[in-house]
Amino acid sequence: MIGAIESPYESVTNAIAAVCLIISMVFVYRSFYGMRIEAGDSEGAPAASPAE
Repeated sequence: MIGAIESPYESVTNAIAAVCLIISMVFVYRSFYGMRIEAGDSEGAPAASPAE
């Protein structure tokens, strides 16, 4: 920050924050990838019945 007193641990704090952000982004990506709906081969999947 401009004009602020720099903490001696500011770079360490920023590094830890960056690592936590990357880890959380990996978990978010994996969760969305796991919820993916695959189109195509539907062997073993029950047939969808039309709504009545």
